[in-house]
Amino acid sequence: MKLNTLFFLTVVGRCFAAQYSIDKSCNSNEHAGFRDGIVAGWQEALDLINNAFDVMTNHAGDEKVQAMCRYLFGNADFDNKFNQARATLGNIRVFARDPSPFEPQDDRWKATRSNADVEVYCDAVRIVPEEGTKYHWDTAREQRFWADMTPKLQACHDPRNTNHLTMATTWKSDLFDMGRYFKAKRAARAIGGTAAAAAVDRALFTTLRPTHVNTMDLCFWFLKLMADRNWPKIDSEQVELAKTPEFINALTGAKLPVDGLQTMSGLFVHEMTHTNQGGSLVDQTENDIPGAGRQCYGWRCCGLLQDVRNSDTIHMLAVALKIWSLKHWVNADGQIIPL
Repeated sequence: MKLNTLFFLTVVGRCFAAQYSIDKSCNSNEHAGFRDGIVAGWQEALDLINNAFDVMTNHAGDEKVQAMCRYLFGNADFDNKFNQARATLGNIRVFARDPSPFEPQDDRWKATRSNADVEVYCDAVRIVPEEGTKYHWDTAREQRFWADMTPKLQACHDPRNTNHLTMATTWKSDLFDMGRYFKAKRAARAIGGTAAAAAVDRALFTTLRPTHVNTMDLCFWFLKLMADRNWPKIDSEQVELAKTPEFINALTGAKLPVDGLQTMSGLFVHEMTHTNQGGSLVDQTENDIPGAGRQCYGWRCCGLLQDVRNSDTIHMLAVALKIWSLKHWVNADGQIIPL
């Protein structure tokens, strides 16, 4: 996309802010104090997004900005990928900073919502059995929900859950023919391998619904972790902490120092890209990266994947450019280094 077109779309988009509404489940007794942390995390996410957009607009030629962007995007087709990533940031920066005064069940919310908007949930009670079928029914998105997914969603919200893998899940408002989509991917893979499967366009199997919203489930364990850590932000204090041996030695698995900067804001940047407003980015499942697993998260994997349609690539980009604004940069090993 040409930069002048991108600028026009971004300016127009900001006149029509996408809204979000927080369900009452995020203010239950078990979630006491979480709602304020959710709102603050959402607002910081917008700060990260705006900062990244501004850095890419005004400091694209900076040596370290270039180095971090080229690490995440690769050198091949770099300018196009740079513009695509910036366009994604431009799309999600139009989300409203404050939640709607109305909860998702309120008719006043339903009267004005669109498929650019988001409803945030902290339980799964909206998913109910559909009698006589193998499906459940999502009362928020008003569409069928695979019954075998319901226990996984319930586990996300269960305070007793110790399987700390999924932090959040975003569900698009559109109707998506998953069966035909995966059949097409299998056929493409058989002919052209991983790259062909990755190129199958989800839009061909999607029906848009303009008055239905995206929904976002925030898992209890991650909310509790953020609350226990006093809702950390990506600021100078956290950047200095991430450079210490104590912080680095405490990292688990294959995490790099930059991956250890876990915040609600970073999670929201990632999840916003999954929405219609964010361009329906995905957790890319088609890759040949050794040890990457089914999906690509974190600095190392994003740098190897070099795909701006991968949601965590945009998340890591926003984090890295915030670190640059704090007079540091992130090298290929995920280390945070002073400028």
